[in-house]
Amino acid sequence: MRKTGATLFFLIVLFFVSTVRPQSDRLDSSVELAIPLTGSLQNPSFSPDNRSIVFTRFLRGYNEGPSEIYTYDLLSKKLRRIVSNDSDNVVMPGHAWRNGTICFASDYHGPTEDIFTVTEDGANVVQVTENREQGSYYIEPVFHPARSDIMAFEIGFLDGGKPHTLAVVERDRGDRVTRLLNDPEHDYRQPNWSWDGTRIVFQRADRGGDNWRIYTAAVDFSGNRPSLKKIRRLPQPEAGNTDNAWYSNDLSILSSSDDGGAYSSIYAFGVNGRAPLRISHSLQFEDGAPACSSDGRQVVFEAHTARDPSSPTRIRLIRLSREELRFLSQ
Repeated sequence: MRKTGATLFFLIVLFFVSTVRPQSDRLDSSVELAIPLTGSLQNPSFSPDNRSIVFTRFLRGYNEGPSEIYTYDLLSKKLRRIVSNDSDNVVMPGHAWRNGTICFASDYHGPTEDIFTVTEDGANVVQVTENREQGSYYIEPVFHPARSDIMAFEIGFLDGGKPHTLAVVERDRGDRVTRLLNDPEHDYRQPNWSWDGTRIVFQRADRGGDNWRIYTAAVDFSGNRPSLKKIRRLPQPEAGNTDNAWYSNDLSILSSSDDGGAYSSIYAFGVNGRAPLRISHSLQFEDGAPACSSDGRQVVFEAHTARDPSSPTRIRLIRLSREELRFLSQ
């Protein structure tokens, strides 16, 4: 069929747009999980067998409760709501799921948040801590990877000027809560266990500041009470580095960092100073809250859906390439 000049011009423009214009805002191999839920889906973690994930669904927007907890089977696509009670119920990315049980923070039983557990079928919710400290709240719990009777978590304060700190709860000692730090000059947040259970990673900033950096420390259980030893700052760029979790071989820390530009992406920072590996890459939206599978082959994270950092997020998954796996094994 003979083509007019206008038709030829249209075809040339169509060809240019289809070949030059990116088909997505992303430059990575991640895929959005087709989870049929509205709201903001956040803080994903893998199940111990890597078949499923657990995540938080905020109903009114990013970090805007009430919030529910769901599991999602990556193979069967089965979605299960396991906690829903018109409260703020939040899981932490990392070691949130162990031996058929999921830990989370909730304000279900009072004005402040406490640590709870729930069986993976949602049948049995147990309150672990009973916070009696005036003006504080307990959030961001993660299981010790080898001991389900121990969880690390963050203590926050209703007084916004008071810095947060870190603690552990020992269920085999009558749910005893022990603060790991007493440092009024720094803000400590989001502890996460190493896969061998000997260390934690956390983010620290100056009191009242926003200069979040990655730190690790050994957790010593040999004394009367748990304590931190060998606190050290990781080699890292002078950027905001938050939402930290260990890579499965404990040689790297997964972090949401704005080192690459205006929008945070997921990076792996070597604990011994190896050059960082950029894992996620969005052209215009922020990525955060990473967690990896126990075999290290997959990473899940939350991805914002607009340039506004308070926009709702969806959950994306990356299967790491052979080159990336080889790099992370060094």
